[in-house]
Amino acid sequence: MQWGQIKTLFILSFLILDLFLLQQFLGKQDENLEQIEESTPAEEQLALENIDYSEIPEEQEDIAFINGSRAEFSEEDMAAIESIEGITPKVHNNTLLHAQFNDPIPLEDDDSSEEIMDKVDDYLIYSDQYAYWGKNDEHNVLLFFQKNNNRTIYFNESGLLMFLVEGGNITGYYQTRLGNIESENEKTELVQPISAVYQLYDNGDIASGDKITDMVVGYHSKTKTNKEDPTGIQVFAPTWKITVNNEEIYFVNATEGKVLDIEEDEFILDTMETVEASIPSKEEEVKENPTPGESSESDDTNE
Repeated sequence: MQWGQIKTLFILSFLILDLFLLQQFLGKQDENLEQIEESTPAEEQLALENIDYSEIPEEQEDIAFINGSRAEFSEEDMAAIESIEGITPKVHNNTLLHAQFNDPIPLEDDDSSEEIMDKVDDYLIYSDQYAYWGKNDEHNVLLFFQKNNNRTIYFNESGLLMFLVEGGNITGYYQTRLGNIESENEKTELVQPISAVYQLYDNGDIASGDKITDMVVGYHSKTKTNKEDPTGIQVFAPTWKITVNNEEIYFVNATEGKVLDIEEDEFILDTMETVEASIPSKEEEVKENPTPGESSESDDTNE
């Protein structure tokens, strides 16, 4: 074979090799570009801060707003309440049930939510509509929030089951219930989980080394229950409940991405204030229901 032919073969071989290497290089570049596009700034920042968000949902489907109002206890409800043995019930303004246990129910420190519900279930109506939130030791109450379509409606006075604890015993409860709950016609695109977590970081609520241990969607209303008209319609927005390190809980509006300022102690105090305002004092009860043989002031005046 002549040298010229050999040289031509070498040149063609090197050209083929160069084309192969170029193809491999371009392929790697495309992979890198895809990885860069898939990695968002939020993910990069959280990774730099060593914040573990591996437990969060990958994405969240669209959810509609809901609206509802505080329900009045119907005649059927009243009959069911009166038939419950072991409680002394009173209904105020047709919307607030106050029940006292004739025999207080012992509460153990390590009782689970299921064990607590088992202890009180026989003394309730609509018990399956509430989800256990937790115990507040400062105010000695157990909180349950109403659910809708298996999503919890957080911190609303009109969808609340609050048990009173004294000396390690459950002594009674207050109950309100949301009724006529309807979904808006159109579903709303939600802030995705990673973006909601980043909002907590940007707000200074989570820091380096923290771990997101639970994340679910529920509902919350921006407006508080109107004390003068508790039966008014309220609108509830989809809301992210985010648990950090199995301890701290934060809420992020799932349509606007804003971190919500929700204080459990403040909610309990406001609720107790509303309850006290709804329950007539002993003096008012005497005036409204005079004992047999007593005359009212109006009777004396007419005489």
